[in-house]
Amino acid sequence: MSKPRKDLPKAVEHMLWVSSGGICAFKGCDQWLVFEDAGKAINIADKAHIISHSPTGPRGKDRGKHGINENEIDSAENLILLCKNHHQLIDDHPEKYTADVLYKMKRKHEDWVLRRLRKVQTSIAILHKTKGPKTDIVSLADKLNLKVLGLASFQEDLDSEPRIDWNEAKEKNIATYKQAMELLYAYEGVLFNIFPLSQIPLLVHLGNLITDTIPIQIFQYDRQGKNWVLNAQGTMDIKDLGLKCQVNLNESSILVISVGISSIIHHEDIKAVVLINDNDFIEITIQDPAIDRVLYKEHVDMVKNCFKNEVERLHQKKRYKEIHIFYAGPAGLAVELGRAINRNMWPEVHLYHYDYRREPHYERAFSI
Repeated sequence: MSKPRKDLPKAVEHMLWVSSGGICAFKGCDQWLVFEDAGKAINIADKAHIISHSPTGPRGKDRGKHGINENEIDSAENLILLCKNHHQLIDDHPEKYTADVLYKMKRKHEDWVLRRLRKVQTSIAILHKTKGPKTDIVSLADKLNLKVLGLASFQEDLDSEPRIDWNEAKEKNIATYKQAMELLYAYEGVLFNIFPLSQIPLLVHLGNLITDTIPIQIFQYDRQGKNWVLNAQGTMDIKDLGLKCQVNLNESSILVISVGISSIIHHEDIKAVVLINDNDFIEITIQDPAIDRVLYKEHVDMVKNCFKNEVERLHQKKRYKEIHIFYAGPAGLAVELGRAINRNMWPEVHLYHYDYRREPHYERAFSI
């Protein structure tokens, strides 16, 4: 009985997908290997070995000729991304599709992908999606004309959990960030493209880990258009938000911040967990809060700058010991608010998660 084959290392899978462009490498096929069907991502790819695991398998006898040892069998150099039909074809006819033929086919295909991708933006993708079904970065990058050199992914449906383990989720956030930074150091001159759709505390924390010193682009999911967007396409999309910032100061060393963008944050919900009448209180709102009201980078920057400037102005005067943030707004803006929090200058910041089904509606998730 043969041993069960180990899964490929994630780094090898990512390299294979990126170098192949998510397209079957068989000459003349050009089949996209990931596509959407009824709102779901369908993956029809086979990660085929050019020289097989077994010496008696397809092209297995060519190990010595090509200098492939046991440790290199599962390397990206010995793998070719194919549709299922062409995977079957090459393995059924190894006398025609020799290792020489397949290595040449692989190189030509990957050279073509590289020439094509040089025309589009180079980036490291951070896919942070803990709400709803998983997203495939290959099809997403193609739609947005992005060249993704590497992927750091945190995709789990935390909404389906009866109770979120925030300490565990925070550690996974840190691991995702470290993975992204390793990729950033490996590729010079790239930026982060972030695709966030997760619980707010995790996104604020992610932004705080990345800091505002690293170049990033944050895409937001447009629920109405069912696509990811970045910048407004014209001046008609950049409407006046009616942005307001109200401040109520007391003799307090604690600052409570309410940012109500996608919906109104009711004071009673905040008071259930933190006193606001006795503490300093900043309330940032827009006219007619609603989902997708702040969608594009231009609006995100307006709200972020308001938040950052007002908090730093007050903190310089009062030197707070604690800050508590209550937030209802888009995912991308949550990441940017996290980037605005200066870990060297600000005190401990407490982050809260909203769940209308629970009492109180806000629960403290963790602090940064």
